[in-house]
Amino acid sequence: MIVMNEPDYIVESIPNVVHSAKPQATQNPWLAMIVPFVLSTSIGVLCYRAAGVSLGLFLGGLLLNLLIAGPIVAAETTWLGRFLAMAGIVHGVAGVWFYAVIHADFDLGIWAVSYLTLACTVVAVGTFATLLNAFGFGPIGSGGVTAFLTIAWLTWPIWLSPALHGASGATIARWLVPAHPVFAVNSVLGPKMGYWSEQGIIYNFTNIGDDIGYSLPDGVLACLGLHLGWAVVCFGIIWLIERIRRPRIAVFKMPLRSS
Repeated sequence: MIVMNEPDYIVESIPNVVHSAKPQATQNPWLAMIVPFVLSTSIGVLCYRAAGVSLGLFLGGLLLNLLIAGPIVAAETTWLGRFLAMAGIVHGVAGVWFYAVIHADFDLGIWAVSYLTLACTVVAVGTFATLLNAFGFGPIGSGGVTAFLTIAWLTWPIWLSPALHGASGATIARWLVPAHPVFAVNSVLGPKMGYWSEQGIIYNFTNIGDDIGYSLPDGVLACLGLHLGWAVVCFGIIWLIERIRRPRIAVFKMPLRSS
């Protein structure tokens, strides 16, 4: 027999989120790959049409896709959606690169190096955007701050190089160059396609190679290691934040009165 004034009946009859809220419809996370893949493919096709099989195709695709990575990943709310968005960004332009390399009868090592560099750097950018989101920046703030810092990192050879002078400047450049994705990829593409800092446009905006001596890295390992390490650090901090914020619900059962 149910007594209307019993504590259990009163508690259960009060509308609350746990007992009465309907589950909200969530978007299928597998759709998260579609838009990034289309954007990335479009960027690759446009670079291919504009530059052909050249340094511009690979570096242009690398730079532009890194710029869109932060805002796109920051908009996702699940880890599956985030990694699918990253996969779409990477594989769209990578498919165009693969076609270009096969069409030009180049060594597939060129494609593999570009693919790995883009993949690791996109993961680093995406996890950083997710970290900012975990700190409460929100999707728009996280995407905007990540895009700004990505631009700053990718363009330091332009805005930082005027401040680098003498032996100290050369030391800073010697530390930064191997970790930079453009220089890392260019170390492999250079023998066939030329060197980024010697191209007509960029040559007028940086004194790297003139006032500041530098040498390209031996490969992409330093760049891959740095960005993967950064991604692991960001992921670890996110895991700690989520663990601390995880709600701990204590369930108290009140004994029913017999009637």
